[in-house]
Amino acid sequence: MVMNIMQYIFIEPLSMVGLFVFFVTFSIVLVYLAFLFLKRARIAMLKRTPIAIITGFPNSGKSVILKELCNNNMEGFDNILNVSYGDIVHDGVVKLKMLGHQGFFSKDGRIDGKSIYDLMKLGPKYLINVLDVSPFSDPIEKQIEFGDFLKNKFKMKRFLVVANKVDGNSKEKLRKIERKFGKKFYKIGLNKPADVNKLRNDLLHLLTHREH
Repeated sequence: MVMNIMQYIFIEPLSMVGLFVFFVTFSIVLVYLAFLFLKRARIAMLKRTPIAIITGFPNSGKSVILKELCNNNMEGFDNILNVSYGDIVHDGVVKLKMLGHQGFFSKDGRIDGKSIYDLMKLGPKYLINVLDVSPFSDPIEKQIEFGDFLKNKFKMKRFLVVANKVDGNSKEKLRKIERKFGKKFYKIGLNKPADVNKLRNDLLHLLTHREH
């Protein structure tokens, strides 16, 4: 009788703790698997349409360019993939899905490899790298280095460079961009979002004349 009481007091509580730990662990695994399933479903949905991803340093003007490219035809923000997205529409047909990622860099300033890997799985057709050439931008050398890293990482056939917030003080930064990426890059004036039209028209032209 005494032994039975002792087992109940000391063994049963341990069994309850073990059961609780198992339940919590099982719940976490289920949530993680559901997250992975949802993530794959979102990726599959996005890949139905050709994809272009806008990249660049924080505050380089990616969001403004994204909205202008889509004529403010934005669909929203995807918390699973951490991207804002919209469509480039031509003749009533969605021609290109535009994605703007919110977290290329971790809090310590390093490149977030996981975010880059997630974007690579989307298989983008175009990568649009935005470089801020305003007087108060991050060092242009670091922006160029990041763009070159993405170009090599994604092995993109179509890597488009955009110099954003161009004004009369941007000449030296533009020369540095030209030395690295060549003369064929887009220039968008400071507070002149309409300059994005050239980029949009070129993207539509590339999509219409399928590349092989």
